[in-house]
Amino acid sequence: MGQAEMVGAEADEGEVMSKIRGRNSREYAIWNTMMQRCYNPKVEAFKNYGARGIDVCERWHQYANFFEDMGSPGEGMSLDRIDNDAGYSPENCRWATAVQQAANQRKTWRGGYWRVKPGGVSMHAVDPDWDDTL
Repeated sequence: MGQAEMVGAEADEGEVMSKIRGRNSREYAIWNTMMQRCYNPKVEAFKNYGARGIDVCERWHQYANFFEDMGSPGEGMSLDRIDNDAGYSPENCRWATAVQQAANQRKTWRGGYWRVKPGGVSMHAVDPDWDDTL
């Protein structure tokens, strides 16, 4: 895509965004954060997303398509991947509460306890065979 086409595409995208919850919206901020996590190695969260192979479906590379598929989150909801080892797509994403998000984080064994990554609650477990089926 040439520079003139790129500017035109950005202008079209900006026009669409101004009509449907644009750049100053919470939805746009969520979309932008998702894209940064997956594709910008300079962002700290990249190590937990893009570096692990987590990507964004081609359709969602355009904000308007993301918004069309996901709509607006309810109060207190945030974007959640149902399968944490799969990428962002309409089939794998939902708006979830903080409680749902906390229950759906990947966990790592840290010598005597499970640690929820990234951030979140640590669950103590003496038995290494213990699982998280609480």
